[in-house]
Amino acid sequence: MPTAEFSPPGPPWHLPDMSGPELVFLHIPKTAGTSQQNAFNEYYGPDNVFWIGKHCPPGIRRYPRALVGERRIVGGHKPLSFYPRSLDPLYSAILRDPVARAISLFAFYTRPDLAVSGRDEKARSGLLKQYLARGIDPDSMLRSIRNCRPFRREISNLQCRYLSRKRATFTDVCKSLRDCDHLIGTMGHHDLYRRELWQLLDWTEEAPAKVNRGRDNYADAYLQDAELVQLIAELNSEDRKLVDFVETEHQGLWVNLKDGARRRRRLRSLPIAPGRKRVRLPDWEEAPDLWSPRGAGKLRWPLNRALVAQPCRLLYMPIPGAADRVIQRMMLRLSSVEHKDALLAFGMERVLEEFATGLLLDDRDMPEIQAILASRDYFKFAIVYEPVARLVNVYVQRFFQLRERLPQWPRLHQLVADVQGRAVADCAAGISFRQFVSAVTAPQGGHKHWLWRSQSRYLPGSDNYDRLYRADRLQLLEADLQRVRGLSVRLEPVAADQLLTATAVTCPQVAGDLYADMPAGDLPHDPACWRDQLVDEALLDLIKGYYARDFTLYNRAADKELEVARK
Repeated sequence: MPTAEFSPPGPPWHLPDMSGPELVFLHIPKTAGTSQQNAFNEYYGPDNVFWIGKHCPPGIRRYPRALVGERRIVGGHKPLSFYPRSLDPLYSAILRDPVARAISLFAFYTRPDLAVSGRDEKARSGLLKQYLARGIDPDSMLRSIRNCRPFRREISNLQCRYLSRKRATFTDVCKSLRDCDHLIGTMGHHDLYRRELWQLLDWTEEAPAKVNRGRDNYADAYLQDAELVQLIAELNSEDRKLVDFVETEHQGLWVNLKDGARRRRRLRSLPIAPGRKRVRLPDWEEAPDLWSPRGAGKLRWPLNRALVAQPCRLLYMPIPGAADRVIQRMMLRLSSVEHKDALLAFGMERVLEEFATGLLLDDRDMPEIQAILASRDYFKFAIVYEPVARLVNVYVQRFFQLRERLPQWPRLHQLVADVQGRAVADCAAGISFRQFVSAVTAPQGGHKHWLWRSQSRYLPGSDNYDRLYRADRLQLLEADLQRVRGLSVRLEPVAADQLLTATAVTCPQVAGDLYADMPAGDLPHDPACWRDQLVDEALLDLIKGYYARDFTLYNRAADKELEVARK
């Protein structure tokens, strides 16, 4: 990315036992790299981080060894091939869906009005002037790709070009990284990337900063242009292979460490900025030293999954959905559970399944459990989801994006096999959304699973709950916690594409009918092109009939919000 000016770096570290950077961040444009740069500056101090484009011109062709000096964090808009093979750092990068990345870059160059600050708008206006001279057309991304060679190059398999020392192909990326320690994440699983990097560096867990973000929904008009989306896909066939490989084969995080213990020691030896803290997290083998093993459960499902936060006197009943992880982390923060950082690092589901931490209601003795359930002093709440959007999200995530991983979930794998009429499911072909809904709602022999089990079953005696919230109205939970408990809580917002409503996902048009009956393997790569066109009138009626009680719960939550607003 072009940068107007640069400044020389500050005083170097003096670590004579190190001969090169310990971490190199390959900042692929429009992949949240600026946030990562800010995090490095915050933890190690800006004078201890060398960034191409800031400390030397972005157009430099050779690795500036003399300028870098003894700095151990290096990054910027430069590919793997820019760095000498003699270096032995951890190479790190974040990948993004190629279509979304291309649209984001086009908006960055041509829409200064989307800038989040006056300074950013001024810089982007300067970039626009440069690219207008090169043939970019702000009114047509399609024409810009065809007529502006520099822009076309920046959206053509650029992610493979960044991670390869040779050609911009998926095969050459694999060869180039084979002998390198690397940590490659994706925007879709950014939390996994952050957690792994934070643990390697021994940083405290914090919410990520959000920078260089334009206004929401700017991409919608571009995504609706089928010719444009197809052209971008054709230009990024190798990038698509790379992103899909990391998303499916490595579950969103591609890690290669030749000697993990040695690499961690080296990374954790880097001096941090004054005022920052490290967290020495134990290995999973040490978990039994932190918590007692879980014994036989005292409660039946679903109460055995309820979470309790003391001394705040909160009880939360989890229902699988987009907001559940956010609320579970909030409950952990507000609880008196020990070793919270370790619990987050190991993964809450994994720890709660094997150890009695005190966070689950089932971890307490029976008299205390009965007292909590009978108490009117506990604020009891749950999050309920719009039933249509809930099924759409399950289908998109499990039966489209992760369908190649279905064999590791036997019940989901069997559902696909049964629908296809095969002994072994063809995961590459997959099933259509209509087939999925029909299998889920079948009156006889339907496929039961906790992912789509009726929410009313998660909430027996739902009238005993103080409040039911919608996932897109978590600010009401923040307000209630302040009002009833005096707690100042700020919850991470749930991704917008996880909060579709029945109206949003219902589009009884020809296009909607087409996508509803199209097998997952034939659907376009980007769900944004079709996820809001999966449901026609027949499917809506089927879902409404099967999940009638869930619609009642969801409407009850909405009615309660209206009642509170009137007061």
